[in-house]
Amino acid sequence: MYGCLFIENQSTISEIKNKINAFCRKRHLKGEIKGSSIKLKDRRKILNIISSIKGVHQFFVIVKNNELKKVDFDNPYKVKRFKQFTIRRIIEEVFKKHHISKDDHIHIKIDNESFNNEEGLKNFIYYLNNFWSKPGSFLFQDMYWEYMPNIQSKFTIKYLDSKHDRLIQMADLIANTKYRRFKGNEKCGSENLSEEVCLKLPDNCHFYSPKSKFYVEN
Repeated sequence: MYGCLFIENQSTISEIKNKINAFCRKRHLKGEIKGSSIKLKDRRKILNIISSIKGVHQFFVIVKNNELKKVDFDNPYKVKRFKQFTIRRIIEEVFKKHHISKDDHIHIKIDNESFNNEEGLKNFIYYLNNFWSKPGSFLFQDMYWEYMPNIQSKFTIKYLDSKHDRLIQMADLIANTKYRRFKGNEKCGSENLSEEVCLKLPDNCHFYSPKSKFYVEN
């Protein structure tokens, strides 16, 4: 499960940071906020804060690993490439919701727990800034170009330590909450999420929803 917070502008970034930090001071919460260990009462309150701020959008990707036959999860490079693919897919979902335009400059922050190096970062930046720009730049573009979204925004990427970045911590919190609910935990605070899209991968794969006795198809 991956979580993404798309925040429209710098003033909204400042607002969410200020409100979360004020809550942490009030509750005497020190250090990194982690979805795996935060108390339910605090989880619900923080999720309420995130969901109440205009200009903050929550996106999710849930992945069925055993259906990804071509991904070698023992190979860090292959795993990193797949994570980059999921980020591209999230960007396309954000675009479909009309949150970005061709004149926007999108700054992407990613938890650096995954393996990364300078060359890999440069390649990823090139990938995002050229994938939608012209047909033929990548393997299957010629075949599917007419169906691809017309994304002309500019992208920058930073890998950051979540210990020092409140927004990455919030993305971890919403992802952890969504995962708990998907696994059947009804008392995880998921009612305080404000989900716009939950993308299921691979495409056309069946997922079991704890809210239903039936399999649901993306």
